[in-house]
Amino acid sequence: MLQVGSAFGQNVSRSGGSDKPATFQPRAGQHISVSEPEIEAIHPEESEEIAPGEAPVPRVVMAPTRSSFLANWKSVGGATGYFMDVSDNASFDSYVNGYHDLDVGQTTSRIVSGLSAGATYYYRVRAYNSLGTGGESETMTAATAITSGLVINPTFDSSITSNPNSAAIQATITQAIAVYQSLFSNPITISILFRYSTTMPSGGSMGTRVALSGF
Repeated sequence: MLQVGSAFGQNVSRSGGSDKPATFQPRAGQHISVSEPEIEAIHPEESEEIAPGEAPVPRVVMAPTRSSFLANWKSVGGATGYFMDVSDNASFDSYVNGYHDLDVGQTTSRIVSGLSAGATYYYRVRAYNSLGTGGESETMTAATAITSGLVINPTFDSSITSNPNSAAIQATITQAIAVYQSLFSNPITISILFRYSTTMPSGGSMGTRVALSGF
């Protein structure tokens, strides 16, 4: 069986903001563009022990924003992916929309977005491979920034989530979001899609532009 539990680590959160909020002027625009597998049940006699990983996975660190945080956990040797749950209560009686049995793939970090400011969240993961799914990890916690104002909810296209450096890319984008959020006190919520592509969402060419951005 997959061994999951004590191998997992704790997420550390901190928050920050700006003492001089600016005024946000909304404008029309577009998203940002840059050029579950089925598991068969395992019978006890067919189970197989999975050895611990031989090398540690680098941990990506990111300060939380008003609407997101970066979840981290330790890798489990032999795992080909992880299922993730996120809740606003430690008993997991309910789940954050989109974060129940979420298949996050073979990664040990995930941006959790679309959250409320100044709230504490709980998350756990389960490792899986071709033999089945392991038990739940320990419950880990994270808190969003307590400041109020502009909220940017990022959505990451598969061109980013499937990238080997996905966690670092998402963390870099979210850190930039945190900077912009700290500059504006207007209580406005917007959603932005981030992706790597040489075409527009409609399929048309981006031409000679290397990036397209807007709200």
